[in-house]
Amino acid sequence: ILLRFIYSNRPDVIYVIGFKLSFLLRKPYFTYVSYIDYYKGHIEMVEGFKTYCANGGEGILYFVGHEYKPYARLLRKKITILGLFNRVKFLGVIDHYMLPFIYQNAFINLFGSYVENCPNILLEIMSSGRPALISNKEPMPEIAKSSVFYFDPTDPMDFSDKLTLLAQNKKLQKKLSAEAQVVVGKYSWTKTAQVTWSSISKLVSEIV
Repeated sequence: ILLRFIYSNRPDVIYVIGFKLSFLLRKPYFTYVSYIDYYKGHIEMVEGFKTYCANGGEGILYFVGHEYKPYARLLRKKITILGLFNRVKFLGVIDHYMLPFIYQNAFINLFGSYVENCPNILLEIMSSGRPALISNKEPMPEIAKSSVFYFDPTDPMDFSDKLTLLAQNKKLQKKLSAEAQVVVGKYSWTKTAQVTWSSISKLVSEIV
């Protein structure tokens, strides 16, 4: 059996001039756009964010996306216990065409999932022109290469350390932002179609 991972282009985004949802958000801010569920690592991120704040780190952390209610309840309880209700906010579900405003104006975009297939959100983050702190679990490194900063999503202290380092290093922020634009630009629908049909043809020829 031929098994091959084929990555498509970054999703099309709509840039609307004149109105920016990000103006409504307190700055600087961090964003984690994703379904809120056990394997997404939100609780570990919040625990690490507590240490980041305790060490003088600035910024508001915004969670964006649908919620799996049982896990979301645990997450809110953890936020309350840690005293972070003024530093961690839930924005709920935001229309996809509004997300570019969120990504583009974030101080740092975050993604802490334990496991994924090919996350469109990662490609959107890389397209935003902002630095990103991303889970080091595959396939994130395979997709983003060295264009993002990585952390272990199972380790709150590693998240805190990496967030602090990236937040304080403007040179690194600029480098990652520029490199991400180059890497994500290599993914195209045309190439995806060509590789897909080539893989299918190869598989058929082996069977026949």
